[in-house]
Amino acid sequence: MPAYAAVDLGATSGRVARGTLEAGRLDIDVVHRFAHRPQSLPDGGLVWDYDGIRAGVAVGLHLARRPGPLRSLAVDGWGVDYGLVDAAGALLGPVHSYRSARTDGVMERVIARLGRQQVYELTGTQFLPFNTAY
Repeated sequence: MPAYAAVDLGATSGRVARGTLEAGRLDIDVVHRFAHRPQSLPDGGLVWDYDGIRAGVAVGLHLARRPGPLRSLAVDGWGVDYGLVDAAGALLGPVHSYRSARTDGVMERVIARLGRQQVYELTGTQFLPFNTAY
C-alpha cells in the first residue's frame, strides 16, 4: 500500500503526517508534533530556529517511515521565508521570519520610489509588507 508523508510548518509548531491510500480511501495519521518559537535578535529581527525545526522534521520523518517506505514527501511552510544556502547545502545565515520587524516600512519606501504599477510589474505579488520582495 503506497504511503506518503506531509510536513506542515506553522508559526509556532510543526507536524508530520503519514498518509496511505487504499481502495480510494485516504487515511492520515499525525505521527509527530513539535513546538518551535521564533528567536529575537538584538537588532529587532526575528528568526526561525532552523536547527530545531530540522530536528523536529527529522524525527517525524523517521516515525513516518517506521511502518514502511514512503512514496513521496510534501512540505508546506511559510511561502515568504527563505534561507540562503551554499553549493554544499549549508545555511549561510539566519532564516528571518515574516513576522520580523526588520522590514517595517520597506514596502512603503519601495512604492514611493518606484510606484505601485512598477512594483507590481516586477513582483506580481500582493502589496503586503512581509512579502519576500521587501
